[in-house]
Amino acid sequence: MPRNQPTNKIRGFSGLTNVVEPEELVDADRTKFPLLEAENVFLTNARKLKQRAGYTLATAGSYHSLWGNNDFGLAVKGTDLVQIDRDLTETVLRNGMAPRSPVSYDETGGRVYYMNDAGQRGYVESGATHPWGIEHLEAPTLATTGGSLAAGTYRVTVTQRLPDGQESAAWHTSSITVTGTQGILVTIPPVDAGADSVIVYAGNGQDLYKMGEYPAATGSVSIVSNVTAGRPLLDWDGTTPPQATVLMYHSGRMYLGLQSYIYFSYPYKYGMFGEENYLPYGEPVTLMASVDGGFYVSADKTYYVSGDNPKAARQDVVSDAKAVKGSLTYVERGEFPEITKRHAVWLTDRGFVLAGPGGAFRHLTEEEFTFAVAEQGAIGKVKTDGVTKLVGLMKDASDDDNNFGMADRVSAEVIRNSVT
Repeated sequence: MPRNQPTNKIRGFSGLTNVVEPEELVDADRTKFPLLEAENVFLTNARKLKQRAGYTLATAGSYHSLWGNNDFGLAVKGTDLVQIDRDLTETVLRNGMAPRSPVSYDETGGRVYYMNDAGQRGYVESGATHPWGIEHLEAPTLATTGGSLAAGTYRVTVTQRLPDGQESAAWHTSSITVTGTQGILVTIPPVDAGADSVIVYAGNGQDLYKMGEYPAATGSVSIVSNVTAGRPLLDWDGTTPPQATVLMYHSGRMYLGLQSYIYFSYPYKYGMFGEENYLPYGEPVTLMASVDGGFYVSADKTYYVSGDNPKAARQDVVSDAKAVKGSLTYVERGEFPEITKRHAVWLTDRGFVLAGPGGAFRHLTEEEFTFAVAEQGAIGKVKTDGVTKLVGLMKDASDDDNNFGMADRVSAEVIRNSVT
């Protein structure tokens, strides 16, 4: 009689795999039971299979670049930037968005900053979009007038300010020489339509000092006495945010990724960037992710950049994997049992990765599941029966550009270290 074949009691599944042959599915200890195929199911914390809930169409349209927090979402619908509230109500915030330009977002201080590779930028606050950055003015026209300035040669410049406090750089100055019985008449150059005030700076040495702030409609002002009483002009040679494809807020600065460079703003001046404020990389930057004490960059490799001063920061290679552009999300404390601080999660050419403070970086799924190379991707968080799952979507250049710019080519849900 034939011998009885060994039987395996399945106490739970360990997730999806595509790196082993069917005959190798059960490990030697018969404690690990992966799946070769799984459709419309997810794993519970008890490692049991449960049918995935269905879905219905919430709103129709040609969408891409979906982003959201706990309060509202943003997306490009056709050529409109729209806000999507929790009840799925949509509000058009801006018209004329480039239809095929993916938008990158990040938030700080109640504002969500956005930019696409066509250079369209701004920030969303209180259900409206606002300008991000303001251009510098031309040089003012100077003439002598009555006053009591100390004799010498003076330099004068004028900046403009938006209602939200953003101030322009001061690229252009004018000079004039006065005697001890004269002052300076400053004719204000034309200002932008959105500016609500202008600030005049002057000095007869290396530094310039604030003389006063005036309504934007002011035609001219006079400087007749002490020019060192106001605050000094700092970061005068800044530029507005450069065009970028990836953006990130980290530790008081805005970072913009364009091709193989990262440009960073002056501290707490998110609309002003210095010409020397950049970090070079070997290949185009596809992802930046902020965590406590540093941030991650994916370019030719994946780097951890530690410290708050990018000019003096240390960079360490943590992986040779490359991020799938657009796939970044964050896992907050309490969403997974082992997460005690905010971590970043994204897709790479080697699967899902988890990146935390201090350069704590690990590949979650590469030992069980290999991913095809993708051009773009996205990760969404879904909570079902108290279990938080990360759902990943990827597309390549041959996929249709509809449906939020992503095509569901490979779908995976991460439950701790497993995939289904």
